[in-house]
Amino acid sequence: CERRMLTPSESGGYFSVLVLAIFIVNIVFSVIVNVLGENGKNDAYKYVSFSLGSIVICVVTILYVSIVKADICYSLKIKKPHPKYFLYSAMALFACVFGLSGVNNAFINFLSDTFGYSPVVAELPSFTPLNYSLTVFCVCVLPALFEEVAFRGALLSGLNGVSPIYSALITGFMFSLFHMNPAQTPYQFVVGFVFALLSIDSGSIFPSASAHFLNNFIIVNSEYFLAGVEIPNVVNIVLTVAGLLILCVFIWLSLRNAESLKNGNGNNAGLKPFLKYSAFGVAICLIVWMAGLT
Repeated sequence: CERRMLTPSESGGYFSVLVLAIFIVNIVFSVIVNVLGENGKNDAYKYVSFSLGSIVICVVTILYVSIVKADICYSLKIKKPHPKYFLYSAMALFACVFGLSGVNNAFINFLSDTFGYSPVVAELPSFTPLNYSLTVFCVCVLPALFEEVAFRGALLSGLNGVSPIYSALITGFMFSLFHMNPAQTPYQFVVGFVFALLSIDSGSIFPSASAHFLNNFIIVNSEYFLAGVEIPNVVNIVLTVAGLLILCVFIWLSLRNAESLKNGNGNNAGLKPFLKYSAFGVAICLIVWMAGLT
């Protein structure tokens, strides 16, 4: 078999197909839940809703890459990275968790004041050892694996000839839109940008997947064990400043090695076909995102 990555048009088309599949599956799932009424909104419903997107990504990715006859491991950056990139992933995690929470809260306040937006908070199952284990699997493990496969694997492969900064910004933007959650948009954009740089620099999805897992793991444990705990403002300020400083250091480290970030020939030739074929998926995400403001 020919060992090749996804082309820019194939990668852009992959995003549109993925978004359409997610959109259709979510509609079908919503209809089923509405038919079942309150009986359908139990813990099983929560597990399915948490993991549904990851399952769709898994199925669509395997089918799509196989149909276009691209090499799966090569296209999805499934390879062993240098160990130093796991240290970079720890830096990226700290920077995002502590440096961006204040920025995201300010954005939510802006949406609330401007549009009357009220964020929808996903409710976790009640705490039991079994529920906790299943929640970690559905909320932490599955998204960390399959969202990285999609965004830091398949999409970045299609941008192989594009400047790393452009690649990271574009896929970060698409990552934030893909979640169709206005409340998390700034956070998810920066996370998508940072994880993309990490994937480009390391040539692998595993460092960003580990950071993605720990990010979600921290959120789950905070909801279960730290709900109602207030952190003093001074501590919040110190953590935010430290997080932003580490974010700057991480970006500098990622960009310092020009050879590892060369990302192809750097002539940006693949940017136009990628954007052309991904436009349909972006449009669906934008429509749903704007609908979420009402």
